[in-house]
Amino acid sequence: MSHTLAEEYLLLILDDESGKPLLDASSLHTAIAAAALTDLVYDGALEITESDGPVKKGRFARTGRAEPTDPLRLEILEKAHGRKPKDAVSAIGGMFSWSDRAKTLKEQLLERLAGEGVLEQQESKILGIFTSTRWTPGEVDVEREIRDRVRAVLVDGAEPDRHTATLISLLQATRVVRKVFPDADRTVIDQRAKNIAASDWAGTAVRQVIDEATAVMVTTYT
Repeated sequence: MSHTLAEEYLLLILDDESGKPLLDASSLHTAIAAAALTDLVYDGALEITESDGPVKKGRFARTGRAEPTDPLRLEILEKAHGRKPKDAVSAIGGMFSWSDRAKTLKEQLLERLAGEGVLEQQESKILGIFTSTRWTPGEVDVEREIRDRVRAVLVDGAEPDRHTATLISLLQATRVVRKVFPDADRTVIDQRAKNIAASDWAGTAVRQVIDEATAVMVTTYT
């Protein structure tokens, strides 16, 4: 059972006890937007242009290949086309976006993971009025493999594949590495994550997407 970068990121940043994310909603949605764009790049549906043409240099362009069949992912692809990475991230998941597609995608992914038995949705009432939703581990343990794979790179010094390097870069960008691995040596995992994020393990285009997502989050809180 394979999962997208966005799904793996979600599984890691959900606290197993509280069933809540380890970061604020705005940063989470920005990260989901970056992950969704990266997944489209990896699928071959999206690329960053290297020279001026129908789409200006340094902007996202649809390749016409591997078009997603999911309506929401197709909408994200369409929103990204012709935009700079930073603008695409903001349009899809920024807090100032008129249509926060990342929030909708997050909810869709959570429901899909619950349908696979990976997560369990639990709802409760606050003051008998407001509904609170928790997403706790289900019977199908997918998170363990993801966590072990990332830990092997951050703690044991294993060489990451492209997917794992991207996942670590996203964790680093959203400053949750320590929260995801609270029992590990903070100095070691922080430095390892920074080194991976600064390298080209994930590829130049993907690194640019994550760097731009980080810039969006910094701009939001400054």
